[in-house]
Amino acid sequence: MNDTAKAILKKLIWILITFIFLEAILLMALEALFILSEYKLDITGDLVIQEISAMFQNLPTVIQSYWQEKNPFFILGTAAIFIYSFVLHKGKSKKEGWDTENKNAYHGSARWGTSTDIFDKKNFQKQSKRGIQSEFMKSVKQ
Repeated sequence: MNDTAKAILKKLIWILITFIFLEAILLMALEALFILSEYKLDITGDLVIQEISAMFQNLPTVIQSYWQEKNPFFILGTAAIFIYSFVLHKGKSKKEGWDTENKNAYHGSARWGTSTDIFDKKNFQKQSKRGIQSEFMKSVKQ
């Protein structure tokens, strides 16, 4: 198996893992809504755990019943999770023209200046620390 096939297989596995994980969260949320509508204010932690564990034990039946009922939350949620799983693992794309270089400079762009940019022999001169101190002392004595 070559590197490209391995990369594609790895990406597909991550897409599948993401889809299954988010779908489980969606099913738990739908089950929580079902529990809330059925039991109203008589909800306990044990009841929620019992119902959600029963849902995971009968997962194919639960998915089939949501699909046969044409539950809009399940259908739209599954479609959104499917699309999100692919978009999440799409990969990074390099944007052209966003580099802040001299060739792409615009108003407000920033870059680190080089020593030739700073010391241009007209405005600033490059001197040693000792030279600057001696010139300062000469100017103070005058």
